[in-house]
Amino acid sequence: VNEKVSLLVTEVPSFQTKKLSRFISKQDLIGANMASIHIPLFLDGKITTPFRGSAHIDGSFLAETGDYCCDEEQNNSVTLNWGADPYLSNRNLGDAVTALNEEGIWDLVDRGRKYAIQMEKRGDFDCLQL
Repeated sequence: VNEKVSLLVTEVPSFQTKKLSRFISKQDLIGANMASIHIPLFLDGKITTPFRGSAHIDGSFLAETGDYCCDEEQNNSVTLNWGADPYLSNRNLGDAVTALNEEGIWDLVDRGRKYAIQMEKRGDFDCLQL
């Protein structure tokens, strides 16, 4: 997956957004994924999650549009950004996850699935070599 998958993480306390594309092991990739989605207090009641010896939170926390992009010559990439989902785009991150019960979590998963179907119909995944 090296150079084929990129994830954003936000290092704490610097709040520097980092784009990761190289992973030393399967466990490192899993750790990067968990760091890239760690919404403070939401998943495990902790403010940060440890990754590569530092505290991290969700990579989209302070990310800008350019942080998601890859090199110009690469046209085989898909950006998964909750802010591009029409349902979530007019909400802030806190609204998306506030007070979710089990039903709310499954609703959020279903909305993500529906958005992926929209992306597929638009041809967003056509560039991937599957």
